[in-house]
Amino acid sequence: MPAGPEHILLLLSMANSMGRRIFEGILEYANMHPNLRWRFQLALNQTTPGGPVPDEVSGVILQANNAAFLRALDRRGIPRVNVSSFLPDSSGPKVELDNRAIGAEAARHFIRRRFRNFAYLGVSGTAYSKLRKAAFAADIRASAQDARFFSTSIEPGPVYLDAPLPASVAEWIAKLPRPAALFAATDGLARQVIEVCESRGIRCPDEIAVLGVDNDEQEGAVSPVQLSSIALPFHSLGFHAAQLLAGSMRTRSGPARKSTPRPGNPLLPPLGIVTRHSTESLAVEEPVVARALHYIRDHSTADVPVEDIAAHCGVSRRYLERRFRSVLGHAPHAEVIRQRLHRVQLMLAETSLTVSEIADRLGYQEPKYLHRAFRREVGRSPMEYRRIFRR
Repeated sequence: MPAGPEHILLLLSMANSMGRRIFEGILEYANMHPNLRWRFQLALNQTTPGGPVPDEVSGVILQANNAAFLRALDRRGIPRVNVSSFLPDSSGPKVELDNRAIGAEAARHFIRRRFRNFAYLGVSGTAYSKLRKAAFAADIRASAQDARFFSTSIEPGPVYLDAPLPASVAEWIAKLPRPAALFAATDGLARQVIEVCESRGIRCPDEIAVLGVDNDEQEGAVSPVQLSSIALPFHSLGFHAAQLLAGSMRTRSGPARKSTPRPGNPLLPPLGIVTRHSTESLAVEEPVVARALHYIRDHSTADVPVEDIAAHCGVSRRYLERRFRSVLGHAPHAEVIRQRLHRVQLMLAETSLTVSEIADRLGYQEPKYLHRAFRREVGRSPMEYRRIFRR
């Protein structure tokens, strides 16, 4: 007689894309291994249950924010895998994002845009925010000797991403020296920063550029300005968590088979940055170059001739070329290519348009020219790039 199903309790916050994509990764692993006979119990939007864990539960995958609850699971001998970096949890199986790499990615993004004023808005008392801030600040100080760094944080709570930012944080944002590059620990915080900027007449991204984390489609949809964000491998997070839980459950019930050794705790790097309007700026004070950059950004759906840019700025092409090379280190046409490819990246990540359709919309004569330029600048083909953000 076959064994009955094993009940797997999932404590995930399904109110955002992180929890939903983790769940998708768990399901993929379970579907690939039907012999597991897992039956899921999904506690919607809960990361800690209101009551005791039912006796029939065989394993737990959770976004832990309560150390006492983890200890209670361990005392009962219930295998569990933590997929959250909220706590500095070093015990038991865990799949974790590489939060230092996330902070470093944010720093590189803003350093390339020539900012000198940098800010970080985090969540106090959380491990992920502390690590992201440390790496962000370290890379900035190492790469820009004249950089100024500012930081503050909010208190965590059950609705801290739904309530307005505290008045003190709004004042802190308003008083930042500009132009400033602000990195927020999550997309929810980044969206709130943009809302503060809008309410106070601060232009984003020209005065304060804002970068978030998670690439959450809901936060992006309600943000007053399209939000640039660091995309994270949540689907892979769920897949690895399910793999780790299966290994823990095998170990508990008997010796693991040699053919399926228990893997170690993975540390998953970010997928990259999806650049949208909230960071589509360069911190440039030279007026001719600044005006040219605005013109290129506003016309990034076409291959803008350098002569048109120069005419818009009221200067000769030769003068514009000299100023660009002096201030930015590259020619105006290189900036046109860069901005168009950013638009390609966004369309690959967020639409189902074919590469040929994208090429047509952005004025490439043939798709092969888009392919060639994209691979040269991004280091992978358009379809390889799309697969990364569709995991």
